[in-house]
Amino acid sequence: MPRVERNFIWAILGILVLTNLSLLAGYNSIPAHAASIDEGTILGPASALILEQEGDEGEEITIRNVEERLSWGKGAHQHAYSIAFVHIGAILNQLMMSEEFQEERTDLSSDAEVQEEAFREQLDAIQKEWDELSPEAPEREGVSRRGQQIVQEFQAFQEQTNRMRQEMTSAHLERAYQELVAAVNVVSDTMNIDIVFRFIPTDDEFQKATAGGSAMQEIRMRSLLRYPEALDITSDVLEELDLDIQ
Repeated sequence: MPRVERNFIWAILGILVLTNLSLLAGYNSIPAHAASIDEGTILGPASALILEQEGDEGEEITIRNVEERLSWGKGAHQHAYSIAFVHIGAILNQLMMSEEFQEERTDLSSDAEVQEEAFREQLDAIQKEWDELSPEAPEREGVSRRGQQIVQEFQAFQEQTNRMRQEMTSAHLERAYQELVAAVNVVSDTMNIDIVFRFIPTDDEFQKATAGGSAMQEIRMRSLLRYPEALDITSDVLEELDLDIQ
């Protein structure tokens, strides 16, 4: 092959190599592009999406993927978060009826009944002693004082028992709430949910609907008037807690 032709071919090959290298080097800087596929159209890949302001005033917005959430700014409040709803009443009612809680309530009631029976026996004995005395007997005054003292002690015991029941109910509610929150966290982590609101379904019947005040309270407690049913994860939380799905 003549030298001139060989040099010409080598020159052409050199140009092709340089062209390919320049294309490879600039591949990563290619902006977002639309690619048509069978299922539809995909936009990207892209590190950000710039949305221009409609009209003459205002600034453009840059949307990015920050920690797998759409973000249009640096602040945490400038991220898009996924939300869900849970009807906590349906869950707390079942948790409060758990075997553990019922046993604790039964133990408290049994102890109270034993004490109450002891007071009643003392009062019965005072009443019998009182009946056996004649109306003019001077011993009646002492019997009356002992009877009044026992009655006061009995009333104080009943008040203490009621406080203990209220404190136990509060403790049970707190423990049930903590179990509920733990289950919500598990379900939310599984389903990639950021925020969970408590709510009452709009189609649930009012409790004591005949009382105007109670009905108004029911309305106040129903913070949502309309919502996508798919965002209700109550059944998922019930399943996590191994409770009955109603």
